[in-house]
Order: sequence, then C-alpha cells, then structure tokens
Amino acid sequence: MSSPSVTAAEAVDSGARRRPMPPELSATILAVAAVLVGGILGMPVYGVFLGWAAASLARRGGIPSRVVLLCLAAGGVLGAATLAATAVVAPLLGPNAPEWLSAVLSLAVANPILILLGRLRAFAAVPAMFIGFSTLLAVHLGSTHELTDGLLGALLVASATNLAGVGVNWLGERMTRLHGPSGSPGAPPRDSRLKP
Repeated sequence: MSSPSVTAAEAVDSGARRRPMPPELSATILAVAAVLVGGILGMPVYGVFLGWAAASLARRGGIPSRVVLLCLAAGGVLGAATLAATAVVAPLLGPNAPEWLSAVLSLAVANPILILLGRLRAFAAVPAMFIGFSTLLAVHLGSTHELTDGLLGALLVASATNLAGVGVNWLGERMTRLHGPSGSPGAPPRDSRLKP
C-alpha cells in the first residue's frame, strides 16, 4: 500500500509550524517583566495592566488597536480636564461647600462628554476611555503623585503606562499565536460572533 504523497510546500509548511506558548506562560512572563520595569523606573504598573486589559477586551470586540490607543488618551485628557475643572469650581462654591461637591459637578459634565464621544467611530471603545480616565485619576491621586508634578505629568505617566499595556497585549498575542491560516490547527480559535 502506498503512502499519500506530500508536496514540498506542504512538508515545509508543516515543518514551519510550532507549538504556541501557552497564554498562562506568556502572560506570566509579560506580567513579571512589567512589574520589574515598573519597579525599576518607579512607574505605576497598574497602568500597564489596565492598558493591557483595554486592548484585550477591545480586540475581542473587533476594535482596532489604534482606536484603543486614541480612547485611552482621550480618557486621560478628560480625566485631567475633570480634575482641573474640580479645582476651578471648588472656590466658586464657597468655603462651606463639601470638598466632594466640585468633583461631582465636574464629573456630571465630563461623563456625558465621554459617552457622547463613544458614538464617534474613532472613539468606539468607551471602556478604554474609562480606563484612561481611571488611570489618570489613580496616577494623580495615588502613591506616584511625586513622579508626576501636576496634571500634565500625571497625564504623561498615565498615557505612557497605558501605551505600554497595549504593547504588552500585542507582544502577548505574538508570543501565543501559531502561524497558519484561520481555522487551521495552527491558528488561534475564531469566535464566530466576531467580524473578521
């Protein structure tokens, strides 16, 4: 009985396939690297993880990375604008007004703007805007405040860490992806609910 013939291209293709790195391993390697780099540079690592999460969730929804980056940045800018507005509104409310009132009023304006921006295709990843907003607040109000030197510094640190997170997500995908056409044993599974 003769064995089926294999073309040279098929032999090369099957030899070129490699087993992917399991996501548990690649995610662990990247997480440890992010913590090490963050610790060495004194940067808030949570911004990296939040950027990573935003990119991962958006990818599952078919949203391109460029939209995620734009939304993270827009959220950070809106967060900085909200903090700046809070500082301006507080004195206008008078000395007897509770401290949180100016934040509530500023947020009541910023939040609808953020949601309305999400109606535009370029800002279609609303959760990424909230992540950028939250990262900015955490950097400005958190333990890394001495790194930032004000709102602009906080915005730069928050944006840099979120950007690093998107990069880590991209790198993690490359580490776990097998080369091969979609649907082949070497390709990551496709969710039929997502558009190609």
